Amino acid sequence: MSAFAYIGSFIRFFNILAPRTANILNKSNIANDTQLNNITVDNYISLLEKVYQIYLLKPYYENIGKIFIKSPKVFFTDSGMASHMLNVRDTEELKNSHYKGSLYETFVFSELLKHITYSEDVVEFFYYRTQDKKEIDFIVKKGESILAIEVKSSYSVEKEDFKHIVDFQNRSSKNITGIVLYSGEKIIGFSDTLFAIPLGIFL
Repeated sequence: MSAFAYIGSFIRFFNILAPRTANILNKSNIANDTQLNNITVDNYISLLEKVYQIYLLKPYYENIGKIFIKSPKVFFTDSGMASHMLNVRDTEELKNSHYKGSLYETFVFSELLKHITYSEDVVEFFYYRTQDKKEIDFIVKKGESILAIEVKSSYSVEKEDFKHIVDFQNRSSKNITGIVLYSGEKIIGFSDTLFAIPLGIFL
């Protein structure tokens, strides 16, 4: 294969990967869509990790009587780049985009990664998903304390938005605080350990 062909296949791979930001990595599916073999897909993923364009977020695991998903989630490290790749140029296009939820989650991911990277403490970073489809976008773990974080693009939050976090709190022995990040403007307490916090905290 010529150098131009390699560049072309890499660009095609990059474009096909972009819509998968904030989703569980399925290499076989990507290989099928890009018409590349598994070795090449692995090489391209490794290259993008090394140049900090993507990050593979590992799943959280705890022995609490649930079967957990084992595959990582793939995130673009720059939500602006992800938006560009998905043809989202402004607020209106974001509001109407099929990828709105993934882009909000990618933005929060990139901000959390910055804070964790520069933290003086040892902080672990995961996502949470069980095979019975209980999901939490982010788990930030420091010792025995955990922040369980859900991301919502909506302007309001209800107690129902915390349901998977509450299930996690009930099953785990850890000290878990649940947060729903949303597009509103007020910090709202739903209990001593459940809070809705504006996404604007990162701006």
